Amino acid sequence: MSKIQVKKPNSEIEQDSDSDVDFEDMAESRVDVGYIDTSLEELDEKELELYRIQMKSPFFPNKVGGKPAWLDYSNVPMAIGAGQMNDSNNNKSVELQCLSCKSQLVFLLQIYAPIGGQNDQFCDQAESLEDAFHRVLYVFLCSSKECKSRTFKVYRSQLNRQNDFFSYDAPPEDYDQDDLDQELKDSEEHLKKFYLNLHKKNMLNQCAVCGLACSKKCSRCNFAFFCSQNHQIIDWTKLNHKTLCSKYSTSDEDKLVSQWVQDENSQLKYLEETNFAVFPEREILIEPEVLDIAKLKREKDKFKFDERSTISIHCQLI
Repeated sequence: MSKIQVKKPNSEIEQDSDSDVDFEDMAESRVDVGYIDTSLEELDEKELELYRIQMKSPFFPNKVGGKPAWLDYSNVPMAIGAGQMNDSNNNKSVELQCLSCKSQLVFLLQIYAPIGGQNDQFCDQAESLEDAFHRVLYVFLCSSKECKSRTFKVYRSQLNRQNDFFSYDAPPEDYDQDDLDQELKDSEEHLKKFYLNLHKKNMLNQCAVCGLACSKKCSRCNFAFFCSQNHQIIDWTKLNHKTLCSKYSTSDEDKLVSQWVQDENSQLKYLEETNFAVFPEREILIEPEVLDIAKLKREKDKFKFDERSTISIHCQLI
């Protein structure tokens, strides 16, 4: 579960045990609670394809597992030992390494948390609201069983609404259930345009297995990237690159990206991804937490009564 709490920055609640809780301030505060979607196994093939498409970057997902849906593709963290990045990528990378065992950290989850909107009580305090129109928090952890410290790292990325990667307009909105085919078609086209733009900018240089930036790629198709020999073997044997490699040898960029979008989000690829060491990809459903203020007041009054009774008994014993 992911839980994000946003409170008024000017709230003045005293910290001593005798102070009264400001219930009005608590009622105006907003707490969003995230739940992992467990309905994935109930989806048919088309619904699963749409689900996977909408877990990609241009749809700004909240999710656990899979590969990170990056925001700023000019500054994607680099995998350990992935080699030097090409200058044309303008990639100022950061290695995600465990502070204890020095192994590669694994992507755990991401939360889309832009600054602004009618419910954001921090927006008036932001130094540069425009620069955080898009903002994502990424959480990585050490998954090594031998590691004693289990390092966690949080990586923040943010962009202006006008940027080099994403459309100024919002992605396709949710459709009615009867419009599944149209929604799938529009979403595929939206994702295709996004990846085609990245490909032309030479910024689709993320490992096919873990999603971290790297410089090595398949010598046959010259398209798929890998951060290590181990991940290349995984992609070749378990993620079906052995079959797909020849499809990516075309010089037609539009056809190349269309094929890649289709393969990346297929049911076959989903079933294969469940067999290797990346956390299963699931959406995080975000809902506002409803606070029962009357119940909280009753519990507080009961606590005060119990506290007074305890003090009285203690005095009698003395």
